[in-house]
Amino acid sequence: MRIILFFSSFFLLNTAGAQECFPETRKDKKLVQKIERLIEKRAFYDAFDELRGKEKFAVLYELKAEILWIKETYFESETEALKVIDICPDNFPNHITF
Repeated sequence: MRIILFFSSFFLLNTAGAQECFPETRKDKKLVQKIERLIEKRAFYDAFDELRGKEKFAVLYELKAEILWIKETYFESETEALKVIDICPDNFPNHITF
């Protein structure tokens, strides 16, 4: 009984902390598109305002890393890019070659 409880708790802890790589809902996809448009317009403060508190997908960390790289805060950008690599190492080759 203890063994089953141990393995089931381990499984629950791993799935509870998992984050998604890409948004699935329409609302979240529109948010990503809006932030990408703001980055193209070089409206970085507005893009940061949209990102604040909504970092539940790896895409949003990647966008934040891109903004920080353009603003020449390389160490903070690297920190955000490493978060992306931890969440989805195979899906984001872009953040390595900014």
